[in-house]
Amino acid sequence: MLQVRQQPLKIRASDEIIFNAGKRITNNRFDQNRIYVGLNYPVHKSIILEAGYLKWFQQRASGNQFYSRDIVRVVITHKINLKRKEADPAE
Repeated sequence: MLQVRQQPLKIRASDEIIFNAGKRITNNRFDQNRIYVGLNYPVHKSIILEAGYLKWFQQRASGNQFYSRDIVRVVITHKINLKRKEADPAE
């Protein structure tokens, strides 16, 4: 009989704020802010499904106008194990 292990549902959240730097930057130090919230669920020991929402707020080149984007993401992650299995010494 095949046993199915219960995997936990995980919440993933991040906030990334990006600034411009340098001597020539005078009035647009802020560049963008990306806020992300998602749920991921391992469906197999090497496959994870994730669905989330990304709010992307970005300054335009004019310096006083902004883009505001709402993005829905669906991600499939596959972990590949490149390690060789060790031979069983009993064989």
